[in-house]
Amino acid sequence: RNDATRTREQNARASCWCWRKNCRPHFSQENCPATRTLEEATKEIQSKLGKDYKVKVNMGTGTIAETYLVEAPDGKEVCVKMLKKGINAEKIQRDKQKFIDMVKELKDKSEAEKTHLIKNIEDLADGVAREIDFENEMKAAQKLVEYTKTANVVKPIEVKNGLYVMQKAEGISFRKLLEINNIDYFVKELEKDLKEAKNVKDKERIQKWL
Repeated sequence: RNDATRTREQNARASCWCWRKNCRPHFSQENCPATRTLEEATKEIQSKLGKDYKVKVNMGTGTIAETYLVEAPDGKEVCVKMLKKGINAEKIQRDKQKFIDMVKELKDKSEAEKTHLIKNIEDLADGVAREIDFENEMKAAQKLVEYTKTANVVKPIEVKNGLYVMQKAEGISFRKLLEINNIDYFVKELEKDLKEAKNVKDKERIQKWL
């Protein structure tokens, strides 16, 4: 690989870190804040799937979406994934264009450097756009189910009105995993992150784990 390729990858990783930095500590996304209360999520899910769907709990929140445990009308538990408030394709495109316009106005960069920066912005925006495409995610999950023969894979059910409905996967939370594995390592990492934390919000998130 040439230097330009390596630099682009480094810049892309740095951009992704900035995009995801609200999810500190870095090794867990269980800290990402939800953008809806349980009542708000219930109202939205029932308006899009039906009043017979009962929302039980927020199972996890990432940088792009949040997932809820829901009881379907047949009594089975399913997972419903929805984009976080404010995340949509239009916003991604608007933000991409804003960054590109900013780069074009830079006075201390050559045209080659500007082209390189714009390419990084486009790559990042395209990656995020694919991440919010639940139809694409469901097709990939269907392929995984089709070709996986030696493991239990969560089966997608449907994408409806912007919600991705899938089977509930049996398993344990990240917190429980820490309890039954080497928690000392993660505690040390948390303490290190706490010392390096630059603002109150980061410190409060990390202290919740300690």
